[in-house]
Parts: sequence; C-alpha cells; structure tokens
Amino acid sequence: MAVSHSDHRASSAFSLTRSAPLTAGPASHLPWLKAPVIALFAILTCLPFALVALPPLIDLPGHIAAASIENAAPTSSIKHYFEWRWAFSFNLGGVLLLKALVPLFGPIRAGWICAVCGVFLLAVGCLAMIRAVNPRGGYGVGWAMIFVYSYPVLWGFLNFIIAEGLALCACAVAIGLQNRPRWQAVFLVAAQPTLLICHAIGGILLPVLFGAFVLGQEIDRRLPQFRQGVGKRALCVRIGAEWIRRCWPLLASLITVAVWRLTATGPGEGIGWWWRSKADAPLLVLRDQSMILDLTTALMSIVLVFAASLLGAKWTFRGSLPGLSVLAIFLLGPFSIGHSYMIDSRLLPVGIMLLLGLQDWSGPRIRAARIVGIVGGALFLTRLAVTTASFPVYAQTFDRNLAATTHIAPGSRVLAFVNWDCWRSGWRLSRLYHISSLVVPLRGAWVNDIWAVPGLDMVQTRLRPGRYYTSDPSQFLTSPKCLATPGVHNVDSVIRNAPIEKVDYLWFIETGPPSRPDRRLRLVWRDGESTLFAVNHLGF
Repeated sequence: MAVSHSDHRASSAFSLTRSAPLTAGPASHLPWLKAPVIALFAILTCLPFALVALPPLIDLPGHIAAASIENAAPTSSIKHYFEWRWAFSFNLGGVLLLKALVPLFGPIRAGWICAVCGVFLLAVGCLAMIRAVNPRGGYGVGWAMIFVYSYPVLWGFLNFIIAEGLALCACAVAIGLQNRPRWQAVFLVAAQPTLLICHAIGGILLPVLFGAFVLGQEIDRRLPQFRQGVGKRALCVRIGAEWIRRCWPLLASLITVAVWRLTATGPGEGIGWWWRSKADAPLLVLRDQSMILDLTTALMSIVLVFAASLLGAKWTFRGSLPGLSVLAIFLLGPFSIGHSYMIDSRLLPVGIMLLLGLQDWSGPRIRAARIVGIVGGALFLTRLAVTTASFPVYAQTFDRNLAATTHIAPGSRVLAFVNWDCWRSGWRLSRLYHISSLVVPLRGAWVNDIWAVPGLDMVQTRLRPGRYYTSDPSQFLTSPKCLATPGVHNVDSVIRNAPIEKVDYLWFIETGPPSRPDRRLRLVWRDGESTLFAVNHLGF
C-alpha cells in the first residue's frame, strides 16, 4: 500500500506515541532499500575484486603471510623462522576467517575471499542501517555508499572492516527486533562478544550505535512534551530509565572487556594521541586515485551533512545521534593503543556514512531529495568505476615486483625495504608497503615485514638478525621526494647499518638502487626502481 506524505508526517518520529509501532513496515521502504536490491548493490560494490587475484589492499599481504605461518606444516621452513601462539585477543576477525579458508583455498585465494567478505559486509551493513532507521527518507544512500571505499578498506584493515560491517548489520537487526524485546536482548548479548573478538574498535560500534539510536528514539518520542513545557527534569529521568530498560544487554561489552583484561598477556598497552591525524583525516578519508576527485567528494559530502536541512532534509535524534556518537569518539579517542595505530581515524568514515544515510529526505521537497539521490548515486558509481579501473593497474605493479620472488631460494632469509610515500611524492599510494610479506607463502622464507607485537599479534619471530630489523615497520624507507624524517633510513644507510651478514637477500621495492656498489651484494634482479641483491657471505 502506498504511503502518502501526510501519512508519513502523522507517523514521524516527532509524533510517536507509546502505542505506536517502533519500526516501519515493509511497505514504507524506498525501492532501493528492499532486500534484493541491497544484495545487488553490495555485489556491485565488490566488482573491483573480480578483476584481480590479489586485491591491492595495503595490509592484506601481511594477513596472508600470518595465515601462512599459522597453517604451515611442521616440517616447513616457515616454522623454523616463525612461531604461532594463539591468544585471546580483540583482533581475530580476519584471523579466524583465514584459518577456516586457507586449508580449502590456499593463502592467496583465502585472502581474496576475506577481502571480498569484508567489503560486502560493510556495504550490506551501510544499506541495512539506512533501511532500519530511515526507510522512507534514505535518498542519501549513494552518498553513504561512497564511504565504503574509504581508507580503512583501501589500507586493508581486514579485522576492522569485518567487525565494522558485522556491527552495522547487527545494529540493523537489533533495531528490527524492537517489537520482540526478549529476542533483541538475546541477540545483543550474543553479538557483542563476537564482534569485539573480531576487532575491538569495529566491535564497539554495535553498543555505541544501538545505544545512541535508542536514546535518540526516546528523545524523539517525548519531544512534543518538551515543547509543551512539561517538567524537563522528569522527562529526562524517564528517558534515562527507558534507555536503561532497553539497553541493559549492552553490558555484555563491558563484561567481555573485563574478561579480556584479566586474561590478556604481553606488555601493557600505552595510549597515544596525535592531533594532527584528526586534522588530516577529513582530507585523507577518501584518498585513492585522484586528488581533485577525492577532495571534492569529501568536501561535498561534509557540506551536505551540514546543509541538508536547508535543502529540505529533516534531522531526527534517532537518525543523527548514531553518526554523531561515532564522530565524538573520533574527536576524543586516541590515535594509538599499544602498537595499533589510526584508531581514531578509522571511525571517521563510518560516522560520515551514517550522517549522510540517515538524513530524512521524505518531506514535501521531494524534488530536492531526488536530485540529492541522483547526484549521490552518480558520484558513487563514478568513484566505483575509478576504483575498479585502478585494481588491474595495481595488479600489474604487484606482479612486476613479485617477479623478484622467483629469484629467491626457498627457505631463505630476506631483508626487504619499501618506499614510504608522503604527500610530496604523490596523492596515489603505491600500496606496496607489505608486499614483501608474500615471500612467506610463496617461498617459505623469512622476512622482516611481519607483524610480531607481543600481546597483539599471534606471530612470534624466531630469527632476529638485528634490533631494528626484525619485524614491521623495519621495512620502510623514506621516499627521495619526501623530507627526511628522524628515525627513517634510506637505501645507503641500510647497506651500511643493516645486519647483511645474517640474511641471504636484500630486496629494495620502488626505492631506487644504492648510490654505490657493495662487494657483499650481487644484483640478481632489477625492474625499474626495484632491485634484489643476493648476499655474498664470503665478502668477494
């Protein structure tokens, strides 16, 4: 049955009564928010992955290498170099998925499947939240979907994007269960520990989003009473009591964190703030291929968040508080916890995504809503096309550099170094930062590019050739186009200072060759600015 605008206004969040249903019926969903179309959009979002065997996501090779170490045979040379120690951690989403898939598909294909699953879940979660909270006014869906391919995905934060996608999906399900409070409570209690185990920051989104939605919904329900001058203190007490009644299952997150702290091993985790990262995050949130396109899209999206009401969109508390809560954590949260970085910046895309998608455009200015929807959809498809076209180009760069691995003897020890980009070296990232990790599954070799932080990562490095050349981030070199950065070395300083005598190969990736020859090194492969040297242990 069609729903008129007058019907919608009569049943809007501002005129809900205690007896009114908490969720809209299926008839009120916009056409693009119906389940089959959501699935179609999510599949379309994964289109870039169909063109490559190895997705060009920065951290993905590191995840693949770690899975190879965990699944290596006892007689493999990998076990000679690395040790895998299972521990209860809030960083296991991709780890557990890879553990299940690697025996069936091998590490490379399993990594591809995990990356696709993460993006698919994130796309479905975005659309499901809009359907659950804003089924009649979700004309900003195209704008919201732009932020699926924001930098957390392009960097390949696998555990985070899986947890983030699941959290959005779980919040949408919990909202849909509002008329079944017992089932909703059971679902929330079960979902929170699962999501936190996937990833702490991604998993915490479920209680944040659901708690903010419930609070916003309760404010919307009592807003007419506020306007009529009913006792505000009493109304605030009622809102708080109702929030506690509906949100007590969110205590499951606190209990899970307490259990983790009691069982955690490894060094204490320091917390650090870097305010410059918060200032840069809005500019870098969509950094991909084109500075003009990326910055323009980010600026337009942010402007739309603030200018939507001028164009006819309506803000409700239940539609705005989830996104605003995430942005508050972004502004107040730390940059790093222990050795996990970019904690705050990872949350910015999902906050903007929710604010764009949950703006209610169902008012009388339907023409403006349609224009906003068309522009957002066009921008989403344009950016998706650019991303899709970039994947095969990255794949060629990956293949060209991975050709060096055919010159590495199985079971060898490799010191790898990769060029670290900065803004001065170009807007488009090379995404090669962890490609050297693939010598682990491809050649059964040791490399200094592996994540091996006690208390955070399962991998422990047995071979330690030098204090600063054992694990990530020892592989990074400063780009020649960037200003010198304290503590970051260059090709010549590596050759002077690295423990060359304790490894078999030096692999320089897009760094350029050394300025002078060294008799301890023999060039065995070169392609452009990438070189591979075999170490002559006799020195001549």
